[in-house]
Amino acid sequence: MTKMAVYSLSIVQMTVYSLSIVQMKKIQDVMLKACAENEAIWRNIWKGGI
Repeated sequence: MTKMAVYSLSIVQMTVYSLSIVQMKKIQDVMLKACAENEAIWRNIWKGGI
């Protein structure tokens, strides 16, 4: 492999890595939101129905 090929490969890996971090953050946000909504629904049911 040439130095250029190694360099471009590492850029691709860095991009994929940073993308996956962003995606993980988004998934985490969605899960937190879903948990909060779920909790609110259960609280309403507990108080005597929706």
